[in-house]
Amino acid sequence: MTMFTSKFSGLLRGFFSAVLLSFVITSHAAETGLLWKAEAPNGKASYLLGTMHTDDPRATEFSPAVLKAFSDSEAFMMETLPTRDQSSYFMQDKTLRNLLTEDEVEQVIKLADFHAMHTNVALRMKPWLLAVVFDLPRPMALYSMDELLLAKAGEQD
Repeated sequence: MTMFTSKFSGLLRGFFSAVLLSFVITSHAAETGLLWKAEAPNGKASYLLGTMHTDDPRATEFSPAVLKAFSDSEAFMMETLPTRDQSSYFMQDKTLRNLLTEDEVEQVIKLADFHAMHTNVALRMKPWLLAVVFDLPRPMALYSMDELLLAKAGEQD
């Protein structure tokens, strides 16, 4: 019985150690964010920021550490850049007014308003993209984390 109790006690201690360690790591990540610094032997620093494709203010209100790293940087690179060619997103020769009934157009306008989209933009969007946008939750802010960082990089030239 002592051997069983000893093994069980060891397992229990290991479990609680793992829980404590994960709590410490999670607390540290929540406190510092997902910002890493890599420093070259010559002292030049590079930063890596883990971003989320979200407009949630908890992600778009950058910490002082992120803002300092950003201002200290010479270059900015994103996972992907917004495309300048938007022909795959918008209908060229018609709008949804040409394809839908007046009642359906009114529904699109209501949904566009709910999603903070300009009516003319929504009515020109290809139906597949509009369906994707309308399936998303209501936006919490005008811009996502990625869009804010790209704009900030443009401001810093």
